[in-house]
Amino acid sequence: MAQLENTPLVDTHDAKYIPKDQIEWEFGGPAGALGMMIGFPLLMVYMWISAEFFGGKPAWPTAEQTWPEFIGQFWGLFVTAGIPSFTVVSVFTIFFVVQGIFYLVLPGVWTKGQPLTHLDGKQLPYYCNAVWSFYFTNVILLGMHYAGYKMYFIIDNFGAIMVTAIVYGFIFSIGLYVYTLTVSKDYHRMTGNHIYDCFMGAPLNPRVGKYLDIKMFFEVRIPWFTLYFLSLATVLKQYDTYGYASPQAWFLLYAHWLYANACSKGEELIVPTWDMAYEKFGFMLCFWNIAGVPYTYCHCTLYVAYHDPAEYNWSTGYNVFLFVLLTDCVLFL
Repeated sequence: MAQLENTPLVDTHDAKYIPKDQIEWEFGGPAGALGMMIGFPLLMVYMWISAEFFGGKPAWPTAEQTWPEFIGQFWGLFVTAGIPSFTVVSVFTIFFVVQGIFYLVLPGVWTKGQPLTHLDGKQLPYYCNAVWSFYFTNVILLGMHYAGYKMYFIIDNFGAIMVTAIVYGFIFSIGLYVYTLTVSKDYHRMTGNHIYDCFMGAPLNPRVGKYLDIKMFFEVRIPWFTLYFLSLATVLKQYDTYGYASPQAWFLLYAHWLYANACSKGEELIVPTWDMAYEKFGFMLCFWNIAGVPYTYCHCTLYVAYHDPAEYNWSTGYNVFLFVLLTDCVLFL
């Protein structure tokens, strides 16, 4: 680790690089960053396979299995259900692109960010219309669902969609890092170690054109919309499968709607935060917004989706208590 931390991989004479004696490594430095870049995607795959194929328990060899047999079984499940098809990649890409279009064309409000030192105090303009994007997307997806394009495609193909998001997270974060170093040159507070700098990020305010702020785009529309739609898809799937949706499915949909709705309505309040004004946009923010948040925070939803409602049939009184408690938290806290 010492060699990784003390040996920069690029020339650090540029003023945008931190002097070697002033570098303060976070997350365990380059070794920690590399460990998370490798470990988190593997953990996500393990959690998904455990949820879908092992009843929600941690995947582990049975008493009759050897470790090689278990690894072979695990790999087989990944290949069967986790390798993205053309349809899966297309669905994910279309959702991504459409959200970008909505960012630019739907009604919204303008606000300004904090004064930026590297821009001599300039405040960047931000266009906020996530709430329009959220409800417009709801209308479109529900219309498609009742037209025959079932929304629970994202539940039935969860593993492959998650892997697609993971791949996108790597491609986008690494691609943006290389582009920033070689083309835009808009990098900040660099250490000179490519692994660590890619993880923490190089650009501070990456944009497509003048108005599509990439960091802002990833804050709400990709992670929290996805989490909400996974819960909505679970409710719709239960209706088609059982003729009703369980109170637990409704509860999760309610909770995730509250969060996605609040983030969308208050999108302009994100603009002056630490994330926007100081945090660079690298693997840490990019990967977790595109893949880590929506496809790990959803495991309560996956449990409900993968199990018969009879397995978690709580009493009416307890279900009512949970809904009242959540509503009170929103209203009074």
